[in-house]
Amino acid sequence: MSNKSISELTLNELFPQTLTDSPCVYIDKGKEVWVAAEMCAQYLESTVDSIVVVDDDGLPVGIVGGYDLLDNLRKNPTRDFQYKTKVGEIMFKDVPEVEKETKLKDLIKQWQNTRRAFAILGTESEGYSAISARKMLDIGMRCKTDISVSSMPKKKTITFQPDDTLGKIINLMFEHKTRKIVLENSNQFISDRLILDEISRVLKFQKDVESFLDIPASHLKFG
Repeated sequence: MSNKSISELTLNELFPQTLTDSPCVYIDKGKEVWVAAEMCAQYLESTVDSIVVVDDDGLPVGIVGGYDLLDNLRKNPTRDFQYKTKVGEIMFKDVPEVEKETKLKDLIKQWQNTRRAFAILGTESEGYSAISARKMLDIGMRCKTDISVSSMPKKKTITFQPDDTLGKIINLMFEHKTRKIVLENSNQFISDRLILDEISRVLKFQKDVESFLDIPASHLKFG
C-alpha cells in the first residue's frame, strides 16, 4: 500500500486486484416491489448490498435497497402496494457512479451527501461492479493502525421488545438512522435484510395478513 494517506488513494490503488470482483445485481424498473424485496433479502449486508435498477435498454437508472423498501413499507404497508407498485416508482434515481481513479475521500463524501453507501463502477466488459461499505471493510483488514476499539466513539445500542410491532421497529430504525436493532437483554438483532425476508415469506404463505406493520417482532427470525 502507498505511503499516501488512505483517503488520498484511488479505488484502483486500494483494490488493485479485486476492484471489479463484485458484479452488480440488476432488476428491471418495471418489476413489482415484492420482487425487489425478495432480491434484497438475499443481497443486503453483502458486498453487493443494493440492487441496480435498469431501463429497457439495460442502462442503470436508479438503485433500490433496504432504505427505499422499508421507507415505502411504512408509508404503504399493504399487500396491494407490494404487488401493484413498480420498482421504478420507489427507486433512488441518482445513480452513484465512480471510476477507478476516484479517490476514497471523494467516494466517502458522495456517500455522506446521498446517505447511500453504495456506488457502481463501469467494467471493461460493459457491465458494472458494486462498490459498497462492506467492500470498504477490506481496507481495514489490510492496514496497520494504532487505533484501538476502546478509543472509537461509542454508539448507543438501540433495542426493541419481543412484543413490539414491525411498524415500531422500522420507525426506530429510521429515527436512529440504523439498519440493525438489538433485542433487549440479548445479543440477537433484527436488520433490514431480515425484515424483508419476513415480508417475502408472509407474501407467499400468509395470505390473510394485510398490514405488515402489525406483525409482532416475535414472528421474525432474529440474527
